[in-house]
Parts: sequence; structure tokens; C-alpha cells
Amino acid sequence: MTQEVLRLALEALELEEAQTHYPSQSTLKAITAIKEALAQHTWVGLSEQDINELKFNLPDLYYWVDVVRATEKRLKEKTHDYR
Repeated sequence: MTQEVLRLALEALELEEAQTHYPSQSTLKAITAIKEALAQHTWVGLSEQDINELKFNLPDLYYWVDVVRATEKRLKEKTHDYR
């Protein structure tokens, strides 16, 4: 949903920029900021249901659940620190 909203805002600002001979600095900054936000990758983690399905459908992974959760937590931290 957020990506869609950003794309709509970008489209509106780019239309304004195209129709204005001298777009404002704030318009240009907003366009740049939205493009940068759209270029960032959003963290998509595993839900509890995803992990439980892996755990029960693949018994060999049962004991790896803690490792998966710890790894996911660290990746989320790194994603947050990167932004």
C-alpha cells in the first residue's frame, strides 16, 4: 500500500514539474526523496505460521527454529540500521 501511495505522489509531482517552467526546490526535493524511498527494499520476514509450517513439515528443521528466529532478528536490525 505504501509503495502505491508513493508512486501516486511521484506521478503527481512529476506531472507538476513537467507543466511548470520553474518547479520549486521543494517539489524537486520531494521527487528525489520519493524516488529514493521507492528504491529501498522493504524487509519481508517469516511469519510465525511460516516458521511453524517449516518446523512441522520438515522435521529435520525442527531444532533450527531458534537459529532461524535469531538470524531473522539480526537481519531486521541490519535492515533498520541501514536506513
